[in-house]
Amino acid sequence: MAIRRSPYLRNRTAWRAYNEHRVKRAYEINPDAAKIAFEIVPFLLNANTPGLPGYVDTLEPVGGVARYQPTEEITQIIRKTFPAANLADARARAATEGFPIESLMLMGSIGTVSQTRASDFDYWVVYRERAAGPQGLARLKAKLDAVERWGAENKVEIHFFLCDVDRTRANDFGSTNKESAGSSQAQSLKEEFYRTAILVAGKDPMWWVLPARLNNEEYEEHKSDLLLEGDLDESELVDLGNVESIPPGELFGALLWQFNKATASPYKAALKMALLESVINSGSGEPLLCDILKGAIHDHPDQTGQADPYLLMFDFVRRHYLRSQRNQTARALEKCFFLKSMDAPLGAPPPAKELSYKERTLRASMAHWKWEASDQEEINRYISGGLAQAAELGSEIQRFMIDTYKDLHDLAKRAGGASHITQNDLTVLGRKLFALYDRRDPAKVEQFKRVMNELRDLDAITFTVSAKRGAPPAWSIYRGDIRGMVARGGDPRPNLIRKGADPLHLMTWLTVNSIYHKGTFLHYVPVKDIPVALNELQQIIALIHEKFPPVDLGALRNEELLTRAFVRRVFVALNLQSFRWTQEIETVSVIYTTSWGETFCVSLPARAGLPKLLDILAQTPSSFSLQNRDHFEVFAPKGENEARLLRQLRELLAKRHKPTAPGGAPIL
Repeated sequence: MAIRRSPYLRNRTAWRAYNEHRVKRAYEINPDAAKIAFEIVPFLLNANTPGLPGYVDTLEPVGGVARYQPTEEITQIIRKTFPAANLADARARAATEGFPIESLMLMGSIGTVSQTRASDFDYWVVYRERAAGPQGLARLKAKLDAVERWGAENKVEIHFFLCDVDRTRANDFGSTNKESAGSSQAQSLKEEFYRTAILVAGKDPMWWVLPARLNNEEYEEHKSDLLLEGDLDESELVDLGNVESIPPGELFGALLWQFNKATASPYKAALKMALLESVINSGSGEPLLCDILKGAIHDHPDQTGQADPYLLMFDFVRRHYLRSQRNQTARALEKCFFLKSMDAPLGAPPPAKELSYKERTLRASMAHWKWEASDQEEINRYISGGLAQAAELGSEIQRFMIDTYKDLHDLAKRAGGASHITQNDLTVLGRKLFALYDRRDPAKVEQFKRVMNELRDLDAITFTVSAKRGAPPAWSIYRGDIRGMVARGGDPRPNLIRKGADPLHLMTWLTVNSIYHKGTFLHYVPVKDIPVALNELQQIIALIHEKFPPVDLGALRNEELLTRAFVRRVFVALNLQSFRWTQEIETVSVIYTTSWGETFCVSLPARAGLPKLLDILAQTPSSFSLQNRDHFEVFAPKGENEARLLRQLRELLAKRHKPTAPGGAPIL
């Protein structure tokens, strides 16, 4: 007589095999981070004892992960990592704490071809709010916050997202935050979670044990059958609910949300936007990607090592754009996918080398997409710091985003009542794009169309200047310290970042684009005909960095984007490139930022510059004060004429501009 094998047990076996492959890939890509993510973090959440990160000083229960039993090997790792901790006490306390965390799962690129050494670890911490209570939840949040801080100190970016079982099952993910445009996207978020989840510790997600492509009624029927069967029970599984389909309105909302992230990671945002647009245009008859993945895992459990949710996603996207005859967009997205997935240039492998999963998969993708050797070389140049090539691809992605915005208008109109995007949301989105990409005003400081972080937080930058008779000075900025190279007569052009006539505009560009930071060493190759000194450049760029940090489009207030833009902050530099004996205001440079997230820098002779300053100040709100250094700051070169220049500006403002807040004369 044949022994009956539960289909649900088979599904869980296949899910766990797939899960193990994902974990193995994460160790292969970044073993140090994986050790923290899969070994140390669950232990820290399971225990609460002095000497361990995340310890909360309380006699009440805090921590504990269901079904979690650390191995002796993990315990030894914890003992070596935290020698001051009493692990016997940690184990004893964890055993009596009731396990408020039902499941600990990762969501995102971890364990896929798109994971890099810089990838962050986004955990879903699944718990029951009713069981924890307000005080228990507060203790759990304190523990999670402390472990996040410990991860940051150890160069691993960890984020915990609390997910109440009942709320998540009902697709209630709480109120929107600064990363949301206000349109609901609960089921699209759940689809992405199921598609990319890795179980770290705790209970298996019931969704992965039930068959693929179930409607909500069928899901509940299979859930009842599973529990009646008795081979698995609720102590082994956590039910976060089904995802049957994604309403078009949610897709619009999720698409809108990705625009908020476009400045920080444009290549990543572009891929997600492409996915959402592809799903919208494919119609409601297409199965969800999470169901396609689950069906493949269940049907082919012996091939789970080949399944990759990011590769599945991108193949779907690429086919959509090729079918739509948008071949150039498809090729640009291929490059984005590679840049999202690579840490270093991809070279020719030695004949005897066994390729890693990532390298093997990327090379197979290149062959499938019919890439030439020149395409691979181009990608390698991006990663090696090829600024011109990166800017060119960034411009392609810019065009893609603008085209997507235009299509979104049409899609929203066709969706009618099914769209969750309001006209206000579309206006907000349009103005964010305007802030990011509009270049009609030459004074606007461009946000670099980066496709990867090849220029973020440079350790050293060198300014150079040259002066030819009858021509304005020409300024350049280079990566690194090139002073020795210049002194030896070398060619610094491979290190060139940007050129311009105005050093203030260049400095603002460096700070707005997160290239300069507090730890960046600023060097200078001066010439005798230009009176600017290194200490002046250092002082000014530090002020700009303080006053004009990079703009987070997602943090801009929607109510301000729905009204006319106003000037939020102003910085003035007087006579920056004038000889220091000059006693009158000769040139005026003004940096200012607006409520729409735009930053401008204009440098003019005094005759035009002073009226321009007054015009800029006329665009400030009533709360703006010349006495508030968060609003208004002035720089004049140090020396015997500094006070004279500041007095001249003060007298002008006293006559021509009235401070908008009471309290006397402006601080200059």
